[in-house]
Amino acid sequence: FFFFFFFQAEDGIRDVERSRGLGDVYKRQVILRVPKDLLITPELGKVTPIGQKLVNSGIALHWDHLFFITLFILTEKQKADSKWESYFAVFPTAVETFPLFFKASEKELLKGTPMFDHINEELTERQAEYTEVLRVAPEFGAFSFEEYMKCRVVVTSRVFRIEVHGSSQYLIAPLAGFLYVIN
Repeated sequence: FFFFFFFQAEDGIRDVERSRGLGDVYKRQVILRVPKDLLITPELGKVTPIGQKLVNSGIALHWDHLFFITLFILTEKQKADSKWESYFAVFPTAVETFPLFFKASEKELLKGTPMFDHINEELTERQAEYTEVLRVAPEFGAFSFEEYMKCRVVVTSRVFRIEVHGSSQYLIAPLAGFLYVIN
């Protein structure tokens, strides 16, 4: 089991806004236990056929933990009998509200802000990453760039960073992820 600790101040308030009804949650208090076999980690992406090819090639990927989690999800979504199917079914399908998917007119409104540059840099980096992965593993072309990007932003919006024996680990925990959508 991995234990998730909700990062919240001792008074139960997460930030300047009021708590969303979770009550008092104290430092290091376990609020959810998730079995390891229900965690989506970069290692799961690394053992897919494409992942193994990339790892063996020595390719350098920016934010590789996010890439390999995304790869795992894309690969699993192709399977008819994936144990993750019901979890993937609750992923958002509309991504227009994510800045990376803003229309040109919406992006134009951000000109002069750091977000405008960030969006353009991120899109450029993701396109270069996609192209480099295709060079090493042409079978990655089974996933369009748009499909890859949609999955990648969903991963980015749901990934947790936890400390395990003093080392940062990134993962998606389906049960813990529902904390994001509780009102």
